Amino acid sequence: MVLVPEGLQGIQGQIVLDSLQAVVSAFSNFSSSGSSAEIKASTPSGQVTILKVQDLGSETGAVSSDGAAWQAVEVSTEAGQMPVLLPEELLNANVGGNKMLVVTELNAAALQELPEATSTLSESTGSTKGILNSRVLDLSLASEQSGSVGLATVTGLRQPLYFRIRESNPIEGDLCVFYDPVSRDWSSEGTRIELQVPVGVASGTSGTSGTWCQTTHLSLFAVMQTISFDGLLPTGETAAASAGVVAIVTLIFCFCGSLIVAFLLKRRLRRPVKGQAHIRAKGGMQTFDFTRGKLVDEVTATASARQAI
Repeated sequence: MVLVPEGLQGIQGQIVLDSLQAVVSAFSNFSSSGSSAEIKASTPSGQVTILKVQDLGSETGAVSSDGAAWQAVEVSTEAGQMPVLLPEELLNANVGGNKMLVVTELNAAALQELPEATSTLSESTGSTKGILNSRVLDLSLASEQSGSVGLATVTGLRQPLYFRIRESNPIEGDLCVFYDPVSRDWSSEGTRIELQVPVGVASGTSGTSGTWCQTTHLSLFAVMQTISFDGLLPTGETAAASAGVVAIVTLIFCFCGSLIVAFLLKRRLRRPVKGQAHIRAKGGMQTFDFTRGKLVDEVTATASARQAI
């Protein structure tokens, strides 16, 4: 029997349903000795990895920092080993039955049901536009009891969970986000990029390189590359000042352009003051140097002489 919370609708509800059905099919393969066996299954939403986890105690892989404790585990994904730090608060939660970490790597068909970008992200710097820049993973905590498998609601953790979502290191503008089934959009609330994971990661894990997300709840996660609207569009006094500068510069260019055009037109329209004239006669080509005043006098005198003849 599979139990899915009523609040999970749409694509996320279908992903969780597929994952929990995979848990039901795979649960019988877990040994009863309490070992952290890993089971894989293929679903219509993607590849599912199921990891049985235990309450945090004296097991290997414990990570401690400032009095807090995590259990370091690794999940085998299609992109390689994914380290996950499960907080003590989560592992020791009284959810009843056997607890399992369920990781689903979404395939192309499932990704088509999710938005590839969003413009509703909000940080302390203002609104941003984000575009998906990583694979999309669903992290869930399932519990099995008396043959029934359900999804444990994990939200508002005081001690965050850490996981490496991408092998490459984060770049400027990267942001860890989750899919909000209510708004049907991506949000960064309760999750962020973590540059310094807790010290003491067990030597058996693949280290602390790559892009890590910190989260206080479980959901669908991805990395988004964001661009701040505030950095692109000036507002308020800054916008007014910028508009004033643009207007002044435009007027200066228009004035200078008008002067240049007027100067060129004047040079082209005025009569020549001096130059040379080439006249073809019977004796051949003759060239005359002239100035405007002298040429007019000679032409007038020649015309008078012809009239006298």
